[in-house]
Amino acid sequence: MENLLHGPTLEQKLGTLNRWDAYFTSCNDDAFNTFYANSALKAKYAVSPVATTYGELFLRNLPLVKVLLTDARKDLVIYSDAIPPSFLRYKDLVAAINVDRTCSNPLCDGHLKIQMKTANGQPASQSLDIRYPSYPESGHMVSWTMPDKLLSDVKDWLAH
Repeated sequence: MENLLHGPTLEQKLGTLNRWDAYFTSCNDDAFNTFYANSALKAKYAVSPVATTYGELFLRNLPLVKVLLTDARKDLVIYSDAIPPSFLRYKDLVAAINVDRTCSNPLCDGHLKIQMKTANGQPASQSLDIRYPSYPESGHMVSWTMPDKLLSDVKDWLAH
């Protein structure tokens, strides 16, 4: 069914979605429940979906991978404005955060610039870059509400 506000749906653009693509709800219960039923928990590893370990792992992997985060302004699941300052919780790893926008409007596409700390605790000379395109009319389901822009942003991100 076509989304009358925003044009073709992701399914119309890319084909039939699989069961694990159930991101049209506020919580993907299959993914959440799988976390608790997986082998790591059965093996008694101390893992939790709210642990700061995952943020630390994200930051430590950031120099090794290209990252794109969506800035979905109407997202009720992930509050976009909280993403940049959330990295400052990792005081041992992060020296500074800056959001560079393509224009002065906070609804413009941007880049998160994360200045990491070196091993001796000093700010690194260069910042790491995370693509942070804005989706001002989208909630959590960016791929449903703004599929053309998401597709364009992903293509551009992969090309650079």
